[in-house]
Amino acid sequence: MKRWILPLATIAATTGLLGASVLIPAGTPPAGTAPVSNARVSRVCPYLSAESVEWRIVAASKEGQLISTELDAKTKADPTDLLTVSGAKQPLRISAPRSDQFAGTGWVSESTGSERGLSSVACASPSQSAWFVGALLNPDATADLTLFNADTTDAIVDIAIFDENGRVATPGARGIVVRALSSYNVPLSAMSTASSPIAGTAFSIHVETSAGRVAPVLRQRLWQGNDLLSAEWLEPTQAPSRQVNLPGVPAGDGTRSLSIVNPGDRTARVTVELLGTEGVSVLPGTEEIEIPPATTKTFDLTDALAGQPGTIRLGASSAEIAASLRIDLGAAPDLGFITGTGPVGAQGLWVLPATKNAVAVLQLANAGDKDVQVVLRAADSPGAAAEAQIIDVRAGTTVLVELEKRDITVLQLSTSDAGVFAAAVATGKVGDLAGVTIMPLNPGESGADPTQITLDPHVGS
Repeated sequence: MKRWILPLATIAATTGLLGASVLIPAGTPPAGTAPVSNARVSRVCPYLSAESVEWRIVAASKEGQLISTELDAKTKADPTDLLTVSGAKQPLRISAPRSDQFAGTGWVSESTGSERGLSSVACASPSQSAWFVGALLNPDATADLTLFNADTTDAIVDIAIFDENGRVATPGARGIVVRALSSYNVPLSAMSTASSPIAGTAFSIHVETSAGRVAPVLRQRLWQGNDLLSAEWLEPTQAPSRQVNLPGVPAGDGTRSLSIVNPGDRTARVTVELLGTEGVSVLPGTEEIEIPPATTKTFDLTDALAGQPGTIRLGASSAEIAASLRIDLGAAPDLGFITGTGPVGAQGLWVLPATKNAVAVLQLANAGDKDVQVVLRAADSPGAAAEAQIIDVRAGTTVLVELEKRDITVLQLSTSDAGVFAAAVATGKVGDLAGVTIMPLNPGESGADPTQITLDPHVGS
């Protein structure tokens, strides 16, 4: 079968999606088509509007064909293998060939002001569905959801919220129009009303489109009166599944709060294990967790973890779940989130900004039942020579690898096993804060977009 890219108008008429490759039968291609090898995959890097914020975006491409544009496509940069942008005034769209491995990350390190704390966020892939678990909304916490539309047609978005009492009837949550090449901000406080408040210690959000795609991000802030204590991004977590892995639990003091959502209509019975440095252990007090249908429940794991590092592994029966772990490091705490991720895959590339000013530890977890090897290369740029480290990861364990301090760290991982999960934990003083941020090494951030859209001749006219 030959592969071709259809013109935008043709794709819109047949699939309702833009900017995606389409498979059509071999033969004479429609007029104006081009081979699929020219297709590019895009991701969106958010921005922060505060003028004084030390806000940095770094992106890397293995093939050196990374292109960045402003979201509204007014400017376009030349292809490169490494991109660094400081103080972006609007969202950036980065793209690379579908066959390329590329990634982008935003980074903030602020001791005071409206974005205080150490925080990071992966440039987001447009999608039709995304889950955020463990968001906070109370007199001392605000959450803002931003929807980015990098396509050339409008997107229509529905938002569903699940708290400890069930699905919340939220006004204005359906039919949100996000115009082409633009963004739309949703203060989640506007969705909690006197007649239908969002209840509980944490809640979950499902972002779903009925037309088009969006790249959503969520900015969480903690307050004490009018003073900001800490800000962090809560990244989308792995879609609901029977098994969830949360790599990147740091060692040391502080709190650890696990939030689990069960969006289904059957009770989920959940087991909670730690893949630690010495092996698998069941966390005390988590032997009989039950999550009712359409609810989010939160559990304090501080005592059960007892300061141990590693990966939380959740197994659910009867229903699919999604989860996150909210953390801090104790005195003068900075907010951090650990989200569910998929396995790193056979090979991938990720970029970590500003690790020169923080201690960055790579956590590699083996959730399988056989010992595996992971090949790690860490360098200043995708093309730089880097000595390969071969890391043995025993079954059921997490290995911690402290990374060399660099201004930018480009990580390349390869493994033949499908059960390796990873995250980079960055810690460091930010003013008087014990700064922490966890960067999950999601497979969708690092390699070619596996999504293929097959043209159905029975769709459209």
